[in-house]
Amino acid sequence: MKRFILTIISIVFVSAAAIAQVSVQAHLDSVSIFVGSQTNLTVTVKGAREGSNIVFPSFKDEQEMTPGVEVVRTVNDTVDGCSRRTYILTAWDEGKYNVPALDVQVDGRKFSTNSIPLTVNTINIDTAHTDSIRPMHDIAGQPYDWGEWSPLFWLSVLVLVLLVVIYYLYSRLRAGKPIISRIKFIRRLLPHEKALQKIEKIKAEYLSESTDQKKYYTELTDALRQYLEDRFDIKAKEMTSSEIVYRLEKEKKEDGSMVDELREVFHTADLVKFAKYSVQDNVNDAYLASVVQFIDATKEENAPTVEKVGSKLSEKDKNKMRRRKGVRATIAVLVIAVAAIMAYVIWRVVELLG
Repeated sequence: MKRFILTIISIVFVSAAAIAQVSVQAHLDSVSIFVGSQTNLTVTVKGAREGSNIVFPSFKDEQEMTPGVEVVRTVNDTVDGCSRRTYILTAWDEGKYNVPALDVQVDGRKFSTNSIPLTVNTINIDTAHTDSIRPMHDIAGQPYDWGEWSPLFWLSVLVLVLLVVIYYLYSRLRAGKPIISRIKFIRRLLPHEKALQKIEKIKAEYLSESTDQKKYYTELTDALRQYLEDRFDIKAKEMTSSEIVYRLEKEKKEDGSMVDELREVFHTADLVKFAKYSVQDNVNDAYLASVVQFIDATKEENAPTVEKVGSKLSEKDKNKMRRRKGVRATIAVLVIAVAAIMAYVIWRVVELLG
């Protein structure tokens, strides 16, 4: 029991000794300032053990510590194991003030600082020499900051590089020979002209000799079928002879006598081609004349005879054309990029120059 009491007494004496070593001091950098100037009030706590709970007086920015003396801001730091808080003070009216004593709590115990007098002076103006009074200076410009201008510099360099690339691509585009799909106009033969040319050829090759009637009638009816397709849009090449005659009778492409003659031509041609039928030369002449007469009677003379034909491009020219289109698209994209970058740079320069 005695040992416990001695321990308690030792702790009390040690705590009292530790508290006795704590001191709180206040120091004012300048006790005399001009109106609007600033001075630092530093409150320092010495002798507090590490981890002590220290509570300084708290003031908001621009709050008055005492009437006429304003706290601009507060700064906390620790120097050589001593905790301190600095109050930056200012005053806006001439006079003598008293910076009040401040209460600081260390581990729940209150310590007070000393009060400090503060004199606030005004600037004396020589009213006898008013010409010595000068107006306020203009707002000083901010110092040059390369960090703000460097992005604009490198963007300008990028614009120059892009312009060089655009010029190079444009020069290559101009230097290459243009790819032109040449268009020519040719005279298109009318259906009756094509048919009559074929018949003249048949007549020259086979009619004089009549050595191969099957070939003769095959080419004669082929020429007639082609004419019917070109002139009347009848798919005669895919139709039988009887179907062709029926179609002509139904649509009344010509009078009945001519259709009857064509029926005889197709009938005889089928016999010659499939039944090895033989026909006399005068009959061949008559059938050829019937075909020519039908063509003359049904021909269309006022149809347009000029046809526009475009030459096809080679695969090499097609690839070249695709590359040229790609170059044009690249140039367009680069021009848009250059315009956007230049607009941004100009805007930022105007903003920085204010």
